[in-house]
Amino acid sequence: MSNRAAAVLAGLALALLLAAAWAVLRPPAAPPPGPGDCEIVAVTRRALHTEIVVPASAFGPQSPLKAIYPGAQSYSIGWGDATAFPGGLTVWTSIRALAWPTASVLHVVRLDGAPGEGGDAVPLAVSREGLDRLAREIEAAFALDAAGEPVVTGPGRLSGRSVFARAGSRYHLFRTCNVWTADRLRAAGAPIAWPGAHLLPWTLTAEVAVRGQEACPLDR
Repeated sequence: MSNRAAAVLAGLALALLLAAAWAVLRPPAAPPPGPGDCEIVAVTRRALHTEIVVPASAFGPQSPLKAIYPGAQSYSIGWGDATAFPGGLTVWTSIRALAWPTASVLHVVRLDGAPGEGGDAVPLAVSREGLDRLAREIEAAFALDAAGEPVVTGPGRLSGRSVFARAGSRYHLFRTCNVWTADRLRAAGAPIAWPGAHLLPWTLTAEVAVRGQEACPLDR
């Protein structure tokens, strides 16, 4: 085995150990929604990526999202490899993104409606604590410049209403775009059994549709 191959395997083993440790040490998920304590978010799919749709009201005026699109009613946010996500998947970018940790970006879309209004959006009810935790985790994913502003790296996939922005974490085999989405949803209180199982978008949207609560529970 070459030194490069050994280094790649060692890196993958380390990433797996870190992922397992994070699963154990991660704070408990937020409580589920209940009567009088319920907000709606959504999960949507764009090609091989899932995104989380969150109302703009969940973010404060100093949020990186408000700096990018201050007039949005909702935001759709996805995360992925800094090369493959904006440029599209090829054999090389796929191997590169999975073989060792790489830089990442966030896809930020400005929406003019509430979460769950799109035809492909899967609505999900969360508690207010869950919504707040989800918003804080999304904000923490941005890499900010010296002035505390988000770093836009280029136009997004939806012309005129989306951009890519630099993220702070690393993309690798055990932390892919859909795993990132699933992990954020689970922290918000969504009934996601194991975020690491969602390498493909269809498994995540299916689990949310089957296990998630689409509407807020009514007061009894």
